[in-house]
Amino acid sequence: MSSRQQAIVYTTLQPEQYDIFLLEENSTVPKRITNHKGMDYNASFSPGNKWIVYTSEHNGNTDLYALQNGKTDEHSIRLTTDKGVDDQATFSPDGKQIVFMSTRSGNASLWIMPFNALAPSSKTEQEARAVTETKEYGEFNPVFSPDGQQIAFSSNQAAIQRFKNKGELDYVWPDWTDIYVVDKNGKNLRQLTDTKAIYGSPCWDQTGTNLYYYKDLSDVIKGVGKTGGIMVMDLASKRTSFVTDTFSHAFSPAINSGNEVVYVQRDDSLTTLSHRRINQYFYLAKTDAKGGKKILLKTANINYYHPKINTRNQILLYGNGPIEGMNKKSNGETFARPQTIREVTVDNEKLLIGGIRGYTPTLTADGKEIISAEWVNEFTPYEKSLGSSPIVTCDLNGNSYRTLFTSKNGFAWTPVVTRDKKWIIFGSGARFAGSGEKVDIWKVKYDGTAPVNLTASMPGNNAFPDVSYDGNWIVFRGVKNENGKENKDIFLMDCEGKNLRQKTHTPETETMPAISPDWQVDRLLSSKCNDKCLEHLCTGGQ
Repeated sequence: MSSRQQAIVYTTLQPEQYDIFLLEENSTVPKRITNHKGMDYNASFSPGNKWIVYTSEHNGNTDLYALQNGKTDEHSIRLTTDKGVDDQATFSPDGKQIVFMSTRSGNASLWIMPFNALAPSSKTEQEARAVTETKEYGEFNPVFSPDGQQIAFSSNQAAIQRFKNKGELDYVWPDWTDIYVVDKNGKNLRQLTDTKAIYGSPCWDQTGTNLYYYKDLSDVIKGVGKTGGIMVMDLASKRTSFVTDTFSHAFSPAINSGNEVVYVQRDDSLTTLSHRRINQYFYLAKTDAKGGKKILLKTANINYYHPKINTRNQILLYGNGPIEGMNKKSNGETFARPQTIREVTVDNEKLLIGGIRGYTPTLTADGKEIISAEWVNEFTPYEKSLGSSPIVTCDLNGNSYRTLFTSKNGFAWTPVVTRDKKWIIFGSGARFAGSGEKVDIWKVKYDGTAPVNLTASMPGNNAFPDVSYDGNWIVFRGVKNENGKENKDIFLMDCEGKNLRQKTHTPETETMPAISPDWQVDRLLSSKCNDKCLEHLCTGGQ
């Protein structure tokens, strides 16, 4: 229908809200200087401390903005408008240029652009030039040397190259990063670290003779003892040493005027590991040349990241902003944020696109509602006390949020809705479970009544349902023991859980099936069409 809104919804793990904070020297209360429901992060001072440049998603895209030090973001000035991601900007020593990470040419590369916040124009952005340009790896967190002639940054270039050609003893992950230095014209590239961990966030000292950065590998390799921390390298001798202890989850070093190192420390007394998720808590600390540590900023409700320091020892950092007015789940986290649900134009057609902080969202056929599993993580005592995550709904703008159904038989997930909005079909049971663990396909009326287990007689893990256009048939991924092996295959049944048919028979895994709206199941099940024909259609045949 031409009047119908075209829409795509998807699951996002984007944080709830980030804002920029300014911490004055010797203060314990940071001042929030951005107040927008779009995300704001990765801020840096200009030389002379007059300007702040930072990343914002105010307009739905990831762009660079400038703000005079001492003002708040209603006075912000947009510096970039490219559709790519522009992030992690820092100033040249003379304040006339910024270097930043951008995906405007494809992958994450380093770019330099004139800084002219008082008279920003498209011409200024057109003068941006690539320092590096990559097509298969990423380059991050660039920073000028004190003399303005070199740029230090991190990249997974070496890790990807080694991972693609690794031998049995060459243990490396493609997301590990190294510290590099390159001349500002893009020449004379040098790798400084050993591709054996995540090295990141380089920072020069005032003389340019030493380079600080962090090392971390504890979340990749278990039981290794030393996990990392803040390191310093003497660039002349290439000798390295730890500034913090070697068991720290410490990140993002910055140097103050007293040559002390300010950094972010993960609080492992609060950090918890749950299924496929780490709830991490961070605070701000500093250490002197003798290793004496002092906690600068630690709160119960806000994590702080990525500190930058100016000559007045002011500290810029970003952290959790307020989430008042946002739709919240039963555990207090946001479900849908402004700025993640927005209208875009693709090939001159308007399209609504929405990120939901729920699990496997879908749309009703009338295009008016988003249906999703709320996904309250249930692996800590607090989260378990909230009960099973319900199936919820909201409108296309994230409003009118309400619960439709709460399962008493385990987590309710991957909900789909019949076109007449009479029934919700969903999987119920443990997520990411083994083949033999009992997971079933259920249906429940849209008003949350009359739940029915449709696969009660089927053993094993049955999940990922989809429903036909007429609402009469359900396709799903089931598990069947064949020749002593449990295989994941595609099954078809009617809406009452009867007329079960196995449509694929392979030793490989088939999963996450979907039915197109023009799939004529009744015709295909007539005497003129056998199971082999139907299986051919299931696997992409005509």
